[in-house]
Amino acid sequence: MSEQTFLEWWKERKYGRQINSYRDDLNIGTGEKYFDNLLDSNGTSWPSGIDGFIAAKDEAGHPTVSAMIKNRIADKCKVKSYDPNRYFGKDYKTWVASIKLAEAIDAPLFLCTYSRKSGQEQYMGIGRIISVNEEGLVFKNGTRPDKNVKKSVEEVKDYLDREILEFR
Repeated sequence: MSEQTFLEWWKERKYGRQINSYRDDLNIGTGEKYFDNLLDSNGTSWPSGIDGFIAAKDEAGHPTVSAMIKNRIADKCKVKSYDPNRYFGKDYKTWVASIKLAEAIDAPLFLCTYSRKSGQEQYMGIGRIISVNEEGLVFKNGTRPDKNVKKSVEEVKDYLDREILEFR
Protein backbone atom coordinates (compact mmCIF):
# COMPACT_ATOMS: atom_id res chain seq x y z
CA MET A 1 0.00 0.00 0.00
CA SER A 2 1.41 3.39 -0.91
CA GLU A 3 1.59 6.25 1.59
CA GLN A 4 -1.12 8.13 -0.30
CA THR A 5 -3.43 5.09 -0.35
CA PHE A 6 -2.89 4.61 3.39
CA LEU A 7 -3.60 8.28 4.11
CA GLU A 8 -6.82 8.21 2.07
CA TRP A 9 -7.89 4.97 3.75
CA TRP A 10 -7.17 6.41 7.21
CA LYS A 11 -8.95 9.73 6.60
CA GLU A 12 -12.08 7.81 5.53
CA ARG A 13 -12.07 5.93 8.84
CA LYS A 14 -10.85 8.50 11.35
CA TYR A 15 -13.68 10.00 13.32
CA GLY A 16 -13.89 12.96 15.66
CA ARG A 17 -11.51 15.82 15.99
CA GLN A 18 -8.00 15.58 17.37
CA ILE A 19 -7.86 16.96 20.91
CA ASN A 20 -4.14 16.66 21.59
CA SER A 21 -1.37 17.44 19.16
CA TYR A 22 1.37 14.98 18.36
CA ARG A 23 4.02 15.13 21.11
CA ASP A 24 7.49 14.67 19.71
CA ASP A 25 9.01 15.67 23.08
CA LEU A 26 8.28 12.32 24.72
CA ASN A 27 11.14 10.48 23.02
CA ILE A 28 9.63 7.12 23.93
CA GLY A 29 10.46 3.96 22.08
CA THR A 30 13.11 3.10 19.57
CA GLY A 31 13.48 3.64 15.88
CA GLU A 32 11.67 6.01 13.59
CA LYS A 33 8.09 7.14 14.24
CA TYR A 34 7.17 6.53 10.62
CA PHE A 35 3.38 6.37 10.88
CA ASP A 36 3.18 9.18 13.45
CA ASN A 37 5.25 11.44 11.23
CA LEU A 38 3.35 10.47 8.07
CA LEU A 39 -0.05 11.16 9.63
CA ASP A 40 1.10 14.34 11.39
CA SER A 41 2.68 15.81 8.24
CA ASN A 42 -0.62 15.27 6.39
CA GLY A 43 -2.84 16.97 8.96
CA THR A 44 -4.21 13.93 10.75
CA SER A 45 -3.12 11.51 13.47
CA TRP A 46 -4.13 8.41 15.37
CA PRO A 47 -7.47 8.73 17.12
CA SER A 48 -7.20 9.82 20.72
CA GLY A 49 -6.39 6.92 22.93
CA ILE A 50 -4.21 4.88 20.59
CA ASP A 51 -0.52 5.34 21.14
CA GLY A 52 0.69 2.28 19.30
CA PHE A 53 0.08 -1.25 18.23
CA ILE A 54 1.99 -4.45 17.69
CA ALA A 55 1.67 -5.92 14.23
CA ALA A 56 2.21 -9.53 13.24
CA LYS A 57 1.18 -11.98 10.54
CA ASP A 58 -1.60 -14.50 10.99
CA GLU A 59 -1.35 -18.19 10.02
CA ALA A 60 -2.08 -17.33 6.39
CA GLY A 61 0.64 -14.67 6.32
CA HIS A 62 -1.74 -11.70 6.36
CA PRO A 63 -0.90 -8.66 8.50
CA THR A 64 -2.87 -8.37 11.72
CA VAL A 65 -2.85 -6.31 14.90
CA SER A 66 -1.82 -8.51 17.79
CA ALA A 67 -1.99 -5.82 20.54
CA MET A 68 -2.88 -2.20 21.19
CA ILE A 69 -0.79 0.11 23.39
CA LYS A 70 -1.67 3.17 25.45
CA ASN A 71 1.02 5.22 27.20
CA ARG A 72 0.98 7.40 30.28
CA ILE A 73 3.79 9.61 31.55
CA ALA A 74 4.30 9.84 35.31
CA ASP A 75 5.98 13.21 35.74
CA LYS A 76 5.28 13.62 39.45
CA CYS A 77 6.31 10.22 40.76
CA LYS A 78 8.30 7.08 40.08
CA VAL A 79 6.97 4.38 37.77
CA LYS A 80 6.76 2.03 40.77
CA SER A 81 4.30 4.34 42.51
CA TYR A 82 2.22 5.51 39.52
CA ASP A 83 -1.29 4.09 39.95
CA PRO A 84 -3.15 5.07 36.76
CA ASN A 85 -6.50 5.01 38.56
CA ARG A 86 -5.39 7.88 40.83
CA TYR A 87 -5.22 10.03 37.69
CA PHE A 88 -8.23 8.51 35.91
CA GLY A 89 -10.48 11.60 36.15
CA LYS A 90 -12.35 12.48 32.98
CA ASP A 91 -10.71 9.77 30.83
CA TYR A 92 -13.60 7.27 31.10
CA LYS A 93 -15.00 7.81 27.57
CA THR A 94 -11.55 7.64 25.97
CA TRP A 95 -10.83 4.35 27.73
CA VAL A 96 -14.23 2.90 26.77
CA ALA A 97 -13.52 3.71 23.12
CA SER A 98 -10.08 2.10 23.32
CA ILE A 99 -11.44 -1.05 24.95
CA LYS A 100 -14.24 -1.32 22.37
CA LEU A 101 -11.69 -0.98 19.57
CA ALA A 102 -9.44 -3.65 21.12
CA GLU A 103 -12.46 -5.97 21.42
CA ALA A 104 -13.53 -5.25 17.83
CA ILE A 105 -10.14 -6.19 16.43
CA ASP A 106 -9.75 -9.05 18.93
CA ALA A 107 -6.49 -7.76 20.42
CA PRO A 108 -5.36 -7.21 24.02
CA LEU A 109 -4.93 -3.64 25.27
CA PHE A 110 -1.85 -2.72 27.30
CA LEU A 111 -1.07 0.35 29.37
CA CYS A 112 2.61 1.30 29.53
CA THR A 113 3.79 3.87 32.06
CA TYR A 114 7.01 5.87 31.95
CA SER A 115 8.61 8.63 33.97
CA ARG A 116 10.90 11.47 32.98
CA LYS A 117 11.84 11.84 36.66
CA SER A 118 15.61 11.59 37.12
CA GLY A 119 16.74 8.01 37.65
CA GLN A 120 13.49 6.54 36.30
CA GLU A 121 14.15 6.67 32.56
CA GLN A 122 15.05 2.98 32.29
CA TYR A 123 11.85 1.70 33.91
CA MET A 124 8.51 0.89 32.31
CA GLY A 125 5.37 -0.27 34.05
CA ILE A 126 3.04 -2.41 31.98
CA GLY A 127 -0.34 -4.03 32.52
CA ARG A 128 -3.06 -5.65 30.42
CA ILE A 129 -6.37 -3.82 30.68
CA ILE A 130 -9.41 -6.11 30.69
CA SER A 131 -12.17 -3.58 31.35
CA VAL A 132 -13.02 -0.11 32.60
CA ASN A 133 -15.66 1.30 34.89
CA GLU A 134 -16.29 4.80 36.21
CA GLU A 135 -13.83 4.22 39.07
CA GLY A 136 -10.98 3.28 36.75
CA LEU A 137 -9.19 0.61 34.82
CA VAL A 138 -9.38 -3.09 35.62
CA PHE A 139 -6.20 -5.04 34.94
CA LYS A 140 -5.71 -8.75 34.34
CA ASN A 141 -5.13 -10.46 37.70
CA GLY A 142 -5.29 -7.00 39.32
CA THR A 143 -1.73 -6.32 38.14
CA ARG A 144 -1.46 -2.59 37.45
CA PRO A 145 1.64 -1.21 35.69
CA ASP A 146 3.07 0.05 39.00
CA LYS A 147 3.05 -3.57 40.22
CA ASN A 148 4.71 -4.88 37.04
CA VAL A 149 7.76 -2.70 36.39
CA LYS A 150 10.25 -3.84 33.77
CA LYS A 151 13.88 -2.76 33.56
CA SER A 152 14.82 -3.78 30.02
CA VAL A 153 13.42 -4.04 26.53
CA GLU A 154 13.91 -7.80 26.74
CA GLU A 155 11.71 -8.02 29.87
CA VAL A 156 8.99 -5.97 28.15
CA LYS A 157 9.18 -8.12 25.01
CA ASP A 158 8.97 -11.35 27.03
CA TYR A 159 5.95 -10.06 28.97
CA LEU A 160 4.13 -8.93 25.82
CA ASP A 161 4.90 -12.17 23.98
CA ARG A 162 3.49 -14.24 26.89
CA GLU A 163 0.37 -12.09 27.26
CA ILE A 164 -0.39 -11.99 23.53
CA LEU A 165 0.10 -15.75 23.22
CA GLU A 166 -2.19 -16.35 26.20
CA PHE A 167 -4.80 -13.99 24.73
CA ARG A 168 -4.87 -15.93 21.47
